[in-house]
Amino acid sequence: MQTFWQKTFHSFLPLEDKHEKNNHYLLIIIMLFRRSNNIKTNINPNKMS
Repeated sequence: MQTFWQKTFHSFLPLEDKHEKNNHYLLIIIMLFRRSNNIKTNINPNKMS
């Protein structure tokens, strides 16, 4: 899975720092996860399944 994400985001995430890359990966994944859910629902740890 890691290689998949790396290859997917490597094109539009030309960052040299690995830690920065990981942070950006998390941010993008979280943003996509939020979009998959309703934007109306605020950050609710209880609703996370």
